[in-house]
Amino acid sequence: MITHDDGASTFLKLARPFLLTISHPGLLDCVAVDTAVSAIYSFISGSNSTRALPFFQALLENLNNVHAEIDAPINSSNVEETFTAASISLREVLRREQRAIFNDELLDLVSSFEEFARNLASNAPILALRTNSIFAEVRGMMNRAHGLLHRQGPKVNGVSTNAAVSSYPREIELPGGRHDNDQMDITEIKYFLPKVR
Repeated sequence: MITHDDGASTFLKLARPFLLTISHPGLLDCVAVDTAVSAIYSFISGSNSTRALPFFQALLENLNNVHAEIDAPINSSNVEETFTAASISLREVLRREQRAIFNDELLDLVSSFEEFARNLASNAPILALRTNSIFAEVRGMMNRAHGLLHRQGPKVNGVSTNAAVSSYPREIELPGGRHDNDQMDITEIKYFLPKVR
């Protein structure tokens, strides 16, 4: 969707029902349709979230424009509801499309979402609290994902100088000496048979 001049409110009027639908708890918390919902989010997201993240960025710009207007046709509760649905939808995109976490534009987008939530915090403290927990979860996903990435070490003439460290040979603890029935030789294991009366 492309926003034309003074079209921010129209953009939000069109995007709001879509966001409310894909972030509805009845859809997200139902195991029976989880596979279908994941397929929907995969379609919405696009390859590595190349479709979803620009949409969320455009949505946030329009939310900022409508929120800044004094005589905006959309009231503040609709803006708050749309922002909450967008936050939940962003989290679900990242949960269901793990490659989206590695998108280069994600960090700026999440920072913009958090800044918008801070701007709404004075008028809507409950919204700020709710979205803060969502963004804490998103930040946690991002930190865990980036912690798994291989860190590049220093290079000399384009060749890495990191030495590969082998974990072998490992010290093997052989059985013995831990308790009275733990022997290396199986023939030395004592069997205790119950007494028959």
